[in-house]
Amino acid sequence: MKRNINPVNPLDRETLKKFTTLSTFKGVGFILLDYIMIAAMIYTAIRIGHWAGYLIAIPLIANRQHSLLIQMHDAAHENISKNKKLNDLVGEVLTAWPMFIRMESYRTIHNKHHSFTNTKKDPDYIEERFPQSREKIIPMLLKDILGLGIFGQFKNMKRLKAPITLRTKIARLVFFTTLVATITYFGVWKHYLLLWIVPLFTWLKFILHIRSIADHSGPDLQLKAHPFNTRTIVPSLFDRLFLAPRNCSYHMAHSIYARVPNYNLKACHKEIMKLEVFQKESRITMGYHNLMKEFPKNESDVKEASFDFFAASKL
Repeated sequence: MKRNINPVNPLDRETLKKFTTLSTFKGVGFILLDYIMIAAMIYTAIRIGHWAGYLIAIPLIANRQHSLLIQMHDAAHENISKNKKLNDLVGEVLTAWPMFIRMESYRTIHNKHHSFTNTKKDPDYIEERFPQSREKIIPMLLKDILGLGIFGQFKNMKRLKAPITLRTKIARLVFFTTLVATITYFGVWKHYLLLWIVPLFTWLKFILHIRSIADHSGPDLQLKAHPFNTRTIVPSLFDRLFLAPRNCSYHMAHSIYARVPNYNLKACHKEIMKLEVFQKESRITMGYHNLMKEFPKNESDVKEASFDFFAASKL
């Protein structure tokens, strides 16, 4: 008997259980692996001792920082470990605090994004105001790479503020005091600034901006109903190295099943794409290099889709 497919919940219970089963070993292990990779890149850049080494290291490190943020995102969905205390501890201390944000604050904002995607109540959509043209998008992305979007990044960090307990305040104070003391003791402020802070506020800003465009934006994408108002990008090797690690670009699968951890997202996507309705309706882009082709070249060609959408949403 043929099963009726509900696009909002297309997989059967047994298949979904396979994808949502958590592995604390993988959840924590991939975070530690990212730090090992970052340490190796920092060591290599310092050993090379040439500006070219730093120039190559910065985007590679930023992509590993992105990987840590992806795993913070998983922690926000309680996808690191079934043990909530461990999940939140790892999410805060190993993935959020080193980026100067709090996972709990991000969780609050991100839950609104899932509940109100592409509406006035979606904090991500309000921030971006898409659709836009290549004429406008490309200069914005170049500003990010050059670090000129730093003030916007501070603004984004500010909106992640949320009530904080005294216990968390003390823990964060201990964390950052220890960090500053360690950097000072070993005399590595130069390397910390060049190989952690610079990637954080340049290439990582670029990555996060282009991902926010990729996930939900497009001349017609924003007018579609869930889950077809999301874009999946099948990443190239370059994308995985410099832009999109940990299966983060399989965004439609995540938007349907937020409890699927990053290491199962690609397999979940493939299972969903076996279904005819998803083959017909899904927006699949092959590589980030093809993303810009989906946007009008000039600002004059941009349809007023966002305004029509706001009117139609009645929210």
